[in-house]
Amino acid sequence: MRTLLLVSVFGIGMTNAFADPVMAENGDVYQGTLYINEHPTTKSCQITIQSKNDIPTLGANCTKIQVIFNLGIAVHGYNHTPESLFSSITNYQLPEYPVQKTCALNRDGTPLSKSIYSANDEQTYNRILSGDSKSGWVSFDYFVIISPETRLPISARLHRLGVLNEDNYDCENLLKVN
Repeated sequence: MRTLLLVSVFGIGMTNAFADPVMAENGDVYQGTLYINEHPTTKSCQITIQSKNDIPTLGANCTKIQVIFNLGIAVHGYNHTPESLFSSITNYQLPEYPVQKTCALNRDGTPLSKSIYSANDEQTYNRILSGDSKSGWVSFDYFVIISPETRLPISARLHRLGVLNEDNYDCENLLKVN
């Protein structure tokens, strides 16, 4: 009986883990190669997932993450504080919207099946999470791209727009290091 109970509890935990549209967890650190304005550098960069939460008030399978970008270089105006990034609604073009909202896509990239509304479907994921902030005359946009295969971050971008210049800092080919 105890064995059956443990297997049942473990199975439920595994089902929920596989149903998560973003598999990154609190405290995860991902390291990659830094690109500046789409040009590769020899520097490495990291993103740290400070926290991850579901946001059902936005829609089904919607996620908020707090991310710190560590680019290994100074970026004017960026202060290395956690930034809030949110998944976006994916079903605007479907007849269920706005009654039913979801941030999920099928892992094949389409929003066309009912599984995008399900909380327990291992075939869905969030493609991109984004956020923004402003520091004086400088504005920042933040993006994290999620792999459909692993549902883990594979790319991150910090976009900086100043009064006279604009730069992109990409952290590509991310791999979990902790």
